[in-house]
Amino acid sequence: MDPEAQATENGGSPEQLAPVGKLMISYEEFGDTTDETIVLIMGLGMQMLGWDEEFCTALAARGFHVVRFDNRDVGLSSKLSGRVNIPAGMAGLTGSAVYTLDEMAGDTAGLLDHLGLESAHIVGASLGGMIGQQLAANHPRRVSSLVSIMSNTGKRKL
Repeated sequence: MDPEAQATENGGSPEQLAPVGKLMISYEEFGDTTDETIVLIMGLGMQMLGWDEEFCTALAARGFHVVRFDNRDVGLSSKLSGRVNIPAGMAGLTGSAVYTLDEMAGDTAGLLDHLGLESAHIVGASLGGMIGQQLAANHPRRVSSLVSIMSNTGKRKL
């Protein structure tokens, strides 16, 4: 079965690319686009496939339009030059960062723009939760609700 027919049979759309600034963000949709939207943001280095297809179709069956996507530098989304220094980032040293959480939150806002969505429920896991928090801070009207799973604010000291 071709990928588009299989995706439609499973309740999802085939992977698509959204132009967001200079990047192309790969995403998939599940459910009726007129329903309330849930955007799923995966963590560091994980493809959108980390959000299991059965989970996405189950949410769609409960009346949600579900969007999962690959962050920049992951899966089929645009790759940037340079390397992400994970140990430095975990230590709170951001001087070598190729891009910031602000930019990644901007990618999510850009995807919402591409989809014609004013706001959505945001669900993020790990780094995805941090991106969701930054999206809520920078673009509060775009976030209907936020679920941040296995995540934190990124602040090292209270």
